[in-house]
Amino acid sequence: MSRLFRFYVAIAFSFGLSPVAFAGFNVFTVGGDASCQFAFIQDAIDAAAAHPGTDYVFIASNRIYDQQHLRVTDQDVIIEGGFTDCS
Repeated sequence: MSRLFRFYVAIAFSFGLSPVAFAGFNVFTVGGDASCQFAFIQDAIDAAAAHPGTDYVFIASNRIYDQQHLRVTDQDVIIEGGFTDCS
């Protein structure tokens, strides 16, 4: 993922814009705070499957993700983690 795209996403979040359908992309956030759309990665992947085109799943590091089996089927999704939180 380009640094420029991450910059635009950060700007959108700072202005309180919804991450879904930002800049023509569907963005789904996962984590342990109230700003996150999902608490589990698979739930975000499943939600992304319902939207055509490339989707992004951003994973915050403010939650423990252990013993997860992730399934991605017939979809274009970029999964990236390490964000402090979802805001």
